[in-house]
Parts: sequence; structure tokens; C-alpha cells
Amino acid sequence: MRIRLTTVFYSFLLVSILLLSSLLYVVANGSQRSIAKAAERLRESASERVSRQIENYLYQVEDSVRALEKSFVLHTCKAEDRRSVESCLLSTLLSNQELTEVSLTAATLLGYEENGAARLAPTGRWQLSLFREAPGRDSPFCVRSVEERGTGFVARTRCRAPSSLLLAEDASTSQETVPDPTDTLSFTTPSRLEYRDRFLWTDLSYSQVDLEKPEAQRRVVVTVLRPMGSVSPAFFGVLRLGLLGKQIQDFVSGARVNPDTDDPYRIFICDDQGRLVTRLSSDDPLVSQDDDLRIEPLRPPPEIAAALAQPALTEVNEASRESVGTFVIGGRKYIASFRNLLRTQDWRLAIVGPEDFYLGPFQAARRRMLVGSLALAAILFLTMALTLRAVRKGFGQVKTEADRMRGFVFSPSVPRSRFDEVADTLGSLEQAKTALRAMGKYVPVDLVRQLYAGNRDPVLGGELRELTLMFTDIEDFTTLSERYPPDVLAHSLGAYFEAMTAAIHSHQGIIDKYIGDGLMVFWNAPRQCPGHAIHACRAALACIEQTEALFGSMGWVMPPLRTRLGLHREEVLIGNFGAPDRMNFTAIGDGVNLASRLEGLNKFYGTRVLASESVYEEAKTVFEFRLLDRAAVKGKVRPLRIYELLGPLGSSDRVAAARRYEAALEAYFSRDFSRALEILCEQESDLPSLFLARRCQNYVANPPPREWDGTFIAPAK
Repeated sequence: MRIRLTTVFYSFLLVSILLLSSLLYVVANGSQRSIAKAAERLRESASERVSRQIENYLYQVEDSVRALEKSFVLHTCKAEDRRSVESCLLSTLLSNQELTEVSLTAATLLGYEENGAARLAPTGRWQLSLFREAPGRDSPFCVRSVEERGTGFVARTRCRAPSSLLLAEDASTSQETVPDPTDTLSFTTPSRLEYRDRFLWTDLSYSQVDLEKPEAQRRVVVTVLRPMGSVSPAFFGVLRLGLLGKQIQDFVSGARVNPDTDDPYRIFICDDQGRLVTRLSSDDPLVSQDDDLRIEPLRPPPEIAAALAQPALTEVNEASRESVGTFVIGGRKYIASFRNLLRTQDWRLAIVGPEDFYLGPFQAARRRMLVGSLALAAILFLTMALTLRAVRKGFGQVKTEADRMRGFVFSPSVPRSRFDEVADTLGSLEQAKTALRAMGKYVPVDLVRQLYAGNRDPVLGGELRELTLMFTDIEDFTTLSERYPPDVLAHSLGAYFEAMTAAIHSHQGIIDKYIGDGLMVFWNAPRQCPGHAIHACRAALACIEQTEALFGSMGWVMPPLRTRLGLHREEVLIGNFGAPDRMNFTAIGDGVNLASRLEGLNKFYGTRVLASESVYEEAKTVFEFRLLDRAAVKGKVRPLRIYELLGPLGSSDRVAAARRYEAALEAYFSRDFSRALEILCEQESDLPSLFLARRCQNYVANPPPREWDGTFIAPAK
């Protein structure tokens, strides 16, 4: 079926306008999604930054606890000498300006009850607390000593200015009768058997040393409790260190999602029940709710009230640290994200803000782009209409000359056209007529007609198609080849390739080429191969199985070879490439290079078969994989998740070790290198575990920078 040039031009014009409109729509929506993604990244960055500050603020007190506990174990702090204990507690308080109190409650441990509670001697119980009398560096230091007196306990408090390093006897003193300090929850809970050698963090509470003061003068603290029982066989104590909660409020109040002064995003901390831990405004009162101190906002903004009612608030846990919810108020869409704060009493860091904050300027630009596009479409229409008129006239001449040639009328004509292309075409036709006129003088006219209607030659070209690619290589083959004569090497390599080829062909693979001692293989071309990533995984396992059988046979004279394989699934260019007189059917593209790089990564991890995430996603229901790392291969900046192919689903004996490795890798990505090492130390025979352990040990000694995301950058191909 033939169509007219006018139809083509106007159809092309209509298609161009539709494509332009579609492009505008795609660009507009793509830009909107990009801006929304950028806003999401800013929220996530602010959430992570503030949560890290708060967690670091809390965790640094654990170092003070460990240092204090060590001083007791080394007897630089003598538990039997109250003056020595007082000096050590004071030193801890002075070394950390964030601490507001340091306390040791001690008793003689006789053992544990069946329910895990500590069994204490009826005598020898005491408590020593050092604290700042009020917030601030210039506040006097006080020591509160609780000791047995008759049948009860007496607390004596002495205070002195910070200019004295130790609190002397001539300082101001007071005395009062108090309950047994070992009967409080801050002692009975951490003294239980199940909490030995653990840190216990409390929620917001009033400082115990301020309980006699009016509520307005009490300090709000977060305390850490640590049982201490390795000083001597009978001695048992609980250390309590208190941090001011005001610092957490200051961190949150000073945090911003955007540097703009009109940033509408609000950051605050709440618990898993939606109760506020930090103030929204300075006049919000602090109230007691179910034995916890919480903020009761006087005038909560509607978007924050709506955010606190979001289901996303309760979806956060230690496994899924962050959750996001959306809601609409007054026709405006808001986004609320919640992040779990580790080692707290189910606190959440929340960020709430309008989605359209970033989209306003974009929408104005989109309107301007739409008006400009309509004007461009009008100009395009007029230009193409005028061009069509001129082209039709020129092609009319071409058609006339072509009709004359079909009738074998080869008499010369004078070409006339304002378009160089049409004039050149008419000139080419005149040259062809000249040649045909000349040929007609040497050969019969019938033969000229046959030459005129000759066939077209094939041309180079290809098509985009999704393939699964595999590259293989023999480990240290160059070194091994230097030890054997060429004929032995050639015979052995031929037998090796025969086994590899049989394994690949049995699973529908196409061997593209032999590269030295390696192979390039692909699936899904030239014929379609459904589930090609699964076939590639089967072929990789078959290659290892059949070559190992070869190495164990009587005819194999060399040491067993170790083959490394890389698998990747991606859309690449497949077809005929080369010179017009010498072509090759092959695949080219970035995906081919990536498959080759995956094979090379095996030497770092000590693995046999590495697969990309695209292969894993298609084959994970059939085979066992191990998430090995997030790596950036040589020549690439963007990291990718790489997986080790273990074997068919449920058949590998390495699955348990692989899952422990993945748990260690998760800790590694979370910067918990010590936890990762604890897991990896149980897997000394697993080469990837040894490689990851060395990286963890390096980062324990040399912590990575804040922007570190755990990506392993391969130093070589």
C-alpha cells in the first residue's frame, strides 16, 4: 500500500505535536517526581542527621560508664573506700559536661532467686551520688551519701563550689532520713540476673536528686543504668548516670530540612503512642502521662496533630527504622516521616511538611513551557506547510524523470529545484541515465532491464534486546600455564572447554567467543529464551559440576582449575557488526562490560559465581543466593548489589552461613562493625566472611567518614 507525501507530512506534523505534548507531559511529571524525590532525600538526610546526633549524645555516656567500671575493676577506684569512690564519681562528672549526675548504689550479693531477682545481704547497703546542683558549668557540685543508721537509712548531702576538685567536709551539709536505696526500681531492675553486663536506658524523668524540689525547678533527664559485679565476689553495685533532656530539645529545635528561612517542615520527637517528647513551642507544659514525662502542646498545628494519628507512626521498629505517611488538610497534601531512635523507649523522630513546597516554582515554569510549546507548534505547522509545497514540486520532477526511466526513456533533461537535495537527486538520475545510455550501446536492452531491477545487498545493523550474559575465567591460569608444556596445556584446555561448552549448550546458552582461557556466553538471542536468567544460573552450576568431574577423572594431569563466573541480565545491542565484507553476530553495550566486571569481583570475595540484582530478581524463587555486598566495579560510579549463587533452592549446605553473613552485612551497612565481627568470627572457613571481617576491623580502627554508605569500590577489574 502506497501513501501520498502530503499524508506523510501532515501525519508527521500531527505525530510531532503529539510527541511534543507527550514529551512535555513526561518531562513535567518526571521533573515533579525528581523534585519530590529530592525533597524525600532532604527529609531522610535531616532525619538521619538529627537521629544520629541524638543517638551519639545518648551513647557517649556509655563510654563514661565503661571507663568508670574499668577503674573499679583495676582497683584504681576502691569500692571499700568511700572517699576513693567519691573521687572517681567526681572525675566522671567533671570529664563530661553533659552529665548532671553520677550515682553508685551498692550492696553485698548473696546470689539470685529462682525468678532472677538479686538476693542481697541485709547489711552493707549504701549509695553515693554526685550531681550538679543546677544546670550550668558554674553550678556547685553536691555529694549525697546514703548509709545505714540503726534500722533505717540516712542521707547526708554536702555541696561545694566547682573550684574545689573534691567535696571537702567543711562544705555546706544537710541530713535526712530516706528509704533503702536498694528498694528502688533503678536498683532492683538492673540487678536482675537477665540484665547482667547490659545497659538499661530510661525514659524522660525528673532527676532523682531533685525530687524534693518544686517541679518547675526539677531537671528532666534520661538515665542509663549499668549493673557492676566484677569488682569482688561479694560486692555488687548499679551505676546510674543522668543526661539533661534539654540537649535533645536543642538538637531538634536547631535542625532544619532545608536551609531556607521559610522552610515549612517541622521536626519533633514523639513516642509510639503519638505523645510528644520535645516541645513545639517554648510554652508547652511538661506533664506526667502513665509514669512518663511528656509534652502537652497548648496549640498543636493541625498538620502535626494529623501526623501523630498516622498509621506510619506504629509501623516503625528496629527492623524497619523509617516509615512514611501522607494526609490532606484543607486540600493541601502533607508528608510525615517517622524514624526509630535506637536504645530509647520507643521514641520516633518525626518530620512533617507540605508536599507542594518544592513544586510551586516548577508549576509556574511548566505553564511557561506549555505556552512556548504551543507557539513552537504553530511555527512548525506553517514552516512544514510551506516546505511541503516546495518539496512536492521538486519531487514532482523526480517522479517525472523516474517514470521516464521506467519506460527506458533515457534522453537528457535539465534539473530545476530550489532544494539542493532534490537538485542532487535529479542530477543523480541524469548520471544514471547517462550510464544506462552508455550501457545500452554495449549490451542488449533486455539485459539492461534486468540490471535495473537488481536485488539489494544486506547491510550491517542490530537491535536492542534483553539478554543474560555470562563471563568465565580460570583463576591464576597464566601462572599455571608457565609450569606445563604447550601440548599438555592445549590438551587440558581443550578438555576443559569441551566440558564447559556441553554444560552451557545443555541449558540453551550461546557461546559468543572464547577469550583466552575464558568464555563469553549469552541467552535469549538469536532465538527467544523465556526465563533466560534461570537457564544461565543452571548453566553456571553445571559448569562447575562438570569441570569438577573432569578434574577428578583419570585423564586429567594438571591440578584442578578454579573457574570464576559472572552473571548479569540487561538490555544490550545484538546483531551483525564488523565490516561490510566481514561481519560477526555478537552483543555490545554497557551490560556486557558489567557482566565481565562481575566475574572479576570473585577474586576479592573468594567466590565462584557472582550475579547482579537483575539476575537475582528473576531467579530467586528457584535458587539460593547470598547478598554479598554493595559494590562499584572498576570504571563505574553507581554501586550495585551483588549476590553469590549458592545452588538450587533448599539444596545448599551453605545457606545458614550465608544468612549469618547477611546479618553481619546489615550490621556493617549500619556502621555496627563490632556486631558484624561478632557474627563473622563464627565463620572462619567462609572466604567472603573473612574478607568482610578485614574491612570491619579496618573501620573499627579507622572509622569511615559520615558520607560513607558501605559501598565496596573494586580497585581493579
